[in-house]
Amino acid sequence: MLAFGALSALHAAGLRVPDDMGLAGFDGLEEARYRVPTLTTVAPDLDQMAQSAVDVLIERIQSEDKIGPRDITCGFDLVIGQSSDMPAR
Repeated sequence: MLAFGALSALHAAGLRVPDDMGLAGFDGLEEARYRVPTLTTVAPDLDQMAQSAVDVLIERIQSEDKIGPRDITCGFDLVIGQSSDMPAR
């Protein structure tokens, strides 16, 4: 949603996307396909993200030891739109 706002603000400032500035969003929102220009976006693997969160929560509940923070990496897809000058896949 922030990228949608940025796209509008850039247009209002007289800047052309992607000619003057490239723009990409994060969330993989379906609405990105219907913007003009279509928005390049990173679509995280929400199922994997949710499963990782549940796994960590269960581990913390079941553990008698204090479990500290950790890095968890989840998959994603890069959906190329017209808002960047990247070649389409």
